[in-house]
Amino acid sequence: MTALENIERWALVAKLVQGMREKRGWAGETHIQKTLFFLKHLLQVPVGYTFVLYKHGPYSFDLHDDLGVMLAHFILNTEPRSGNGASFGIGDTGETVMERGRMVVDQYEDQLRFTVDALGTKDVRTLERYGTALLVKEIFFDFKDEVLAEKIVELKPHIPSPLALEAVHEVSKIEKDAESRNLIIE
Repeated sequence: MTALENIERWALVAKLVQGMREKRGWAGETHIQKTLFFLKHLLQVPVGYTFVLYKHGPYSFDLHDDLGVMLAHFILNTEPRSGNGASFGIGDTGETVMERGRMVVDQYEDQLRFTVDALGTKDVRTLERYGTALLVKEIFFDFKDEVLAEKIVELKPHIPSPLALEAVHEVSKIEKDAESRNLIIE
């Protein structure tokens, strides 16, 4: 499966931001990073971003750069929120970009909606745990949940073991839900 072109990626990102905002979720960079990680690594949507384990879980430097480009081209804007930093919203050209990327947005609409429903209202700490759990599950796919939780704590010592185990269980539930709805792209 080939990676998406710029306009297609930007349309997906904009649609994701729009979905998070409609659910009254926070749409900060960390939220966008983690939800796109799930789109790529759980649902197999070819978003075209490479993710690495970073300070707060999976992170894409390419996505960070694209968010800057999207702000510069008014595809996205930022709206300050008291005490929590800025949240992204749809900018003046965002609707146009989503329309130009309509085929891809429509193609992955079910995956986008599922991701927003599953993660769109989670806080950044939860998203860090879930993203790290998904990453660890990919690497150690045949390990038991308790061992996966230990791996998370090794990578992220600030995450307590019970919360690491909860993250593994929750990611498994999200994965099973996606499988039952045939949302994982083969």
